[in-house]
Parts: sequence; C-alpha cells; structure tokens
Amino acid sequence: MLAAALAVSMTSCGSKTAETEIDTTAEESSEAETLVPEEKTVPDTDFIEFCLTGSGTDYLGLSIDDFNEKTGNKYIEQNALEYEPDFGYATFSLGEVSSVLDGKAGLGGEFPVTLTLSYKDGKVICVTYSVEEAEADSKVISDALTEYLKTSLPSDYMIETDYPLGGKNSARFGNTVDGYVFSVWHFDDDGTGYPVKFSLETYKDKYGM
Repeated sequence: MLAAALAVSMTSCGSKTAETEIDTTAEESSEAETLVPEEKTVPDTDFIEFCLTGSGTDYLGLSIDDFNEKTGNKYIEQNALEYEPDFGYATFSLGEVSSVLDGKAGLGGEFPVTLTLSYKDGKVICVTYSVEEAEADSKVISDALTEYLKTSLPSDYMIETDYPLGGKNSARFGNTVDGYVFSVWHFDDDGTGYPVKFSLETYKDKYGM
C-alpha cells in the first residue's frame, strides 16, 4: 500500500511539473513574439522629376503638411522609424531596394535603404537616402549614383568629385543659386552600416542663403 501511495504521489508531481514547464515555455514564446518589432517600410517618391523636366512637383520648400499631402501621406509619424520634426528630421525605411528616386537611380545591386527628411521652420529642406553596404563594395553604389546624375541632370550642372566632406569617390552636382545641389557621399564602413548617402537640397538651403 505504501509503495502504491508513493507511486501515485510521484506520478502526480511529475504531471504538475510537466504542465508547469509547458506553460512556462508557452509564456516565453509569447513574450518573444511581442518583442519582435514590426518592420515598417514606405514607398519611394520621384523627388527629382521637377529638376530634370521643370514640371511636376517641387517638393523641397513645402510645409510638412503640403509635402505629406502631395506624397500621399506616406511620410507620417505612424510609418517612421524615427519621427522628430521638432528636432529637424524624420527617418523611414524603404526596405531592400535596387534603386532610389522611385526607380530612376540604380544602386548596382539590392540593398537596405533608409530615407531621411530634414526640416527647417516647418518645411522640408533636404531628402537623404542612406544605402547600407551589406557585402558589396560601397564604391559600386556611389559610382552607380554618380553615373545616373552625370547622364540625367541638365547640361548646366557642374560636377565636383572627391570633395573633402564627401570622402573618396564622392561627387557633388550644382548649377546656380536658384537650383539644386545633389551630393553623393562615400565613406568607408565606420560601423554605422551606411557608408553611402545621396542627398538633394536647394542651393540656398544648403549654403544658408
């Protein structure tokens, strides 16, 4: 009788222990799932059309509300990785893409890209693409962007290469004080994961005129 009682007691404890372990595992799995961030991506926009053709929308200089309205309200706080208009910027993920400017400028491969909007006095003054190098030579990316600008911008745009702030294999394009400045920044990977940046802004905003 004693042996039978002990056997029942041990079976009961083992059953409770197993149930406890299963419940704990389920809780940990549920907690892990809640810690996985939902990936946010937004569609790109052709910000360069106005400069190339003189038609379409000139996005730079628009108020944040007007900019959002004309871009289909893609670049709003709910879709942002970081949204700090009071501090002058908002950053969005485009996901892994092979081109920017809504497909116009190829990158020489497919890479994770973020888009940062810079604000001043409640207006959008700069658009910057940051291209993660992944395992590719970052020069491939900067060369592809530079070649696109060389062959696409109006003939009065002049190029400056390897400019000091842009790094080796960088390029900067501009024409007059009433035009745009397009900059391709090329850096060695410094641990940030974004050695190539491509920005567009007006000449007056860039140089504080």
